[in-house]
Amino acid sequence: MDRSQAGEPFALDFGTSRSCNIDKKATNASIFIDKSIFEIFINEGEKVFSGRVFPREDQTGIAITKGKPTGTYYELDYGRKAN
Repeated sequence: MDRSQAGEPFALDFGTSRSCNIDKKATNASIFIDKSIFEIFINEGEKVFSGRVFPREDQTGIAITKGKPTGTYYELDYGRKAN
């Protein structure tokens, strides 16, 4: 996980990237993203990444740069009512 290009720099003392070793060739990931918080659950929670980013307005996506990813995008409806 690399957040070095994810908008406004934040908590640089803690670094901008994380990685882990995965023993399985078949891997699945569930990725949850809010405005500034993300969580990644690898292999049903075998490995977990959590972090914050502060993207610019023009930064509206993510990039998966390893392997041959496939997946489905779901937009969540929180059921909030407008005032």
